[in-house]
Amino acid sequence: MLTLGGIFVFFKLRMQKLEEESNRKTEMISAMVHAQETERKRIAVDLHDGVGNLLSSIKMNLSALETEKEKLQNDKQKVYENAVALIDDACKDLRAISHNMMPGSLVELGLIHALEEQFDKVSAAGEFKINFKITGFKDRLAETVEVVLYRVIQEIFNNILKHADATKVNVLMVKKKSEIKIDVIDNGNGFDMSKNKTKNGIGLSNIESRVGYLNGTVEFESRKNEGTRVLVQIPIKEN
Repeated sequence: MLTLGGIFVFFKLRMQKLEEESNRKTEMISAMVHAQETERKRIAVDLHDGVGNLLSSIKMNLSALETEKEKLQNDKQKVYENAVALIDDACKDLRAISHNMMPGSLVELGLIHALEEQFDKVSAAGEFKINFKITGFKDRLAETVEVVLYRVIQEIFNNILKHADATKVNVLMVKKKSEIKIDVIDNGNGFDMSKNKTKNGIGLSNIESRVGYLNGTVEFESRKNEGTRVLVQIPIKEN
């Protein structure tokens, strides 16, 4: 009896230790993701309010000289026009960077609207056709959940853009009472899962860590020349 009792105590302590290690790992991942998103939001605001306003002021000052442009020699007029064009390009690039750091539509209008906006841009660029379907999304999710899910889908699409050479991507998002399912399937090159067990170099580990932050699971299915499927499942609580 003492021996059996000792074995029971040993395994109980072992399980407690493993659970504590798992909890510490989860806390570390949560802290990392939270810090990343906080920093992204701060940089996005700094870019918009700081550098963005500065570029706008420069543009306004240059525009004030528009009436004087005709008095300049032809080569000087060209320099002036190039300067205005460069500032316009800088403003566009800044808006794109700021949007990528923290899309305003995500904060103001929610996950679905931000994804629709992003998918429209990708489709308009002619990268590939996106078929986006949603079910059950009537109310907004918690801000943290929306931001992390946006990053997960963003990372999935970054992989498709970089590696898949796809022409079509199907995205299905289903919200049920206790979970959210995200199913992304592309018709691209695919890859040999047996040769990518570590998931390094193709962005899959980033997806796993973010999904893990929400206590979810992610499955990858892919074969060479047969496309790739990413299935994400996230447990949620009803508001």
